[in-house]
Amino acid sequence: MPNNEERIVSFLLAFVDFLYAVLFGFVLQQLHEKVLIAEGMSYYDKATRVLLVIGVFYFLMGDWISARLLTARNVYTGYRRFFLEVIIAFSGFGAAIEVLRAHPFFLGYIILVLVVGAYWAHCTIVEYPKSSDLLELNAIRVVQPITAIAGGISSYL
Repeated sequence: MPNNEERIVSFLLAFVDFLYAVLFGFVLQQLHEKVLIAEGMSYYDKATRVLLVIGVFYFLMGDWISARLLTARNVYTGYRRFFLEVIIAFSGFGAAIEVLRAHPFFLGYIILVLVVGAYWAHCTIVEYPKSSDLLELNAIRVVQPITAIAGGISSYL
């Protein structure tokens, strides 16, 4: 029988999974309502928005799955990474809202996901300095801020 700490960690993981389920459900519902069946929008605009939403959806889904797998192998030792995952989920929600509007500000939310995700990887390394996932965690910690900076500069230009 799991102890109280294991139950709490299990609940926290389920909560993050629930947030992402809500996020993904929201994206699909809004895509259908605001884009696919919207009247007065050209097929070009619809196709552009669908492709943007698919790209952001794919990015967020991949980020969530990767983080979930890493967390399963490197469970929470405190609450910091949990709260970072909640911030990432809310940033993903912001990205979804903005991409559905076809507003370029969705890139700001993506940048936030990347930067907070890099800090999340750093915190995981601090908690698990001998983790078998160090190579992947170090790659996240280094590559995601570089990607965020490059993306921010290129979107500004």
